[in-house]
Amino acid sequence: MFNIKMSFYKEKFPNAGLMRRAKILNMFLLSILWFRMKTQDPPKDLLHNINEKIEAYLWNGNKRWVQRAFVYCKSAEGGLNVKHPQSQIQTFRVRHAIMILQKKYNPYFTEDCKTRILDYIHNNKGENESMLLLNHPYPRIQETVQ
Repeated sequence: MFNIKMSFYKEKFPNAGLMRRAKILNMFLLSILWFRMKTQDPPKDLLHNINEKIEAYLWNGNKRWVQRAFVYCKSAEGGLNVKHPQSQIQTFRVRHAIMILQKKYNPYFTEDCKTRILDYIHNNKGENESMLLLNHPYPRIQETVQ
């Protein structure tokens, strides 16, 4: 689905400027992935593949005029304001954990997840891994990108 939409926007706007391509990425292409990334952990090679596709779409085969780090920075800091998939995943996890700890969900679900979160915090002490491993009936993320 991601590749199909990306090819559609490449054909629809072949002469789009860099800022317009960044807006298309954020609004139409990456938003497809956010829903699934809220519920599942993608493999690191898939995230690397997504980042390569993002950069290939932005530069459209031309010379890269901006360093890779500035592609994902906010425009106020001189970047293109493209949302980085890994940082979005971490944001979703933190937001989800805050809602659970504030008891904004079903009490049974909240207690189960609260136990998982506290176990994670106690056992990992800040290691950078995903917090929750919940089983959801949604399609796998790999199916969306391919």
